[in-house]
Amino acid sequence: MSNINSVMNFTPFASFHGTQSDLEQLLESEMELTWKKVDELKNKSKEKSKTLEEQATEIKKKFKKSMNLYEAYDPAKFETKTRVDLLFFEHLCQGLPEVQQVDKLVSGYYKTTRALYEMVNRKPLNHKMLSTSLLSESHEKQEETFAKILSEHMNNFYYRLPPEKRKEQYLSESQEYASTLIEKGMETDDAIRMSVKACLMESLIRNIAIPKSVQKYIKYLCEDEDYGKVFDQDKLKALWESFNRQTRNMSKIFAAAV
Repeated sequence: MSNINSVMNFTPFASFHGTQSDLEQLLESEMELTWKKVDELKNKSKEKSKTLEEQATEIKKKFKKSMNLYEAYDPAKFETKTRVDLLFFEHLCQGLPEVQQVDKLVSGYYKTTRALYEMVNRKPLNHKMLSTSLLSESHEKQEETFAKILSEHMNNFYYRLPPEKRKEQYLSESQEYASTLIEKGMETDDAIRMSVKACLMESLIRNIAIPKSVQKYIKYLCEDEDYGKVFDQDKLKALWESFNRQTRNMSKIFAAAV
């Protein structure tokens, strides 16, 4: 019982010696200090919040300034670009049996491509040899241009390379797909040839849909820490991964057409 009484009679000012008035003044002083601390904490919280808002504003300004260096996304220009690009894919489809299925793949591919251009707010660009003037050219002229695009790409990135450079560039990249083809019954030499062509077609298809300058910008935004603080970087990364996955799938199909 004595222990309970000692606890119940405890006061933080047990050692205080003075009048009741002095005690009240001390309590009032303690309360003022307490509220002052509370106010300081509130102000610090506001300052921190304000700082975060200012940082976000600065980051947005930074990216707005960089985006202003390029022309903004234009839906009409994307539609025109798509019309030109699809002529090239139609040319490739001439050597394929199931064109209808390929059409669906290409359609889905360009939906992802459009979403990327929209998200990074960049003007849709054409491949250097696929200008909009092709739309008014004759069928023969169009076919000639498409054949030239294919031959130049194959020559520049494969045939003109010395054997050791070809091996360095394509051996590891083509091995997985070649192994899959061999498991499905394709002859080894044919499987290697087809997997290398798929690698070549992958880079060509990617560059036609999104030229290298825009690819570089997208990669930068996917990796930039500041961009991720104020923009939906995860969505951009997911779109970019989807785009590359679709490119890879299409390249395996079109490799059989060249």
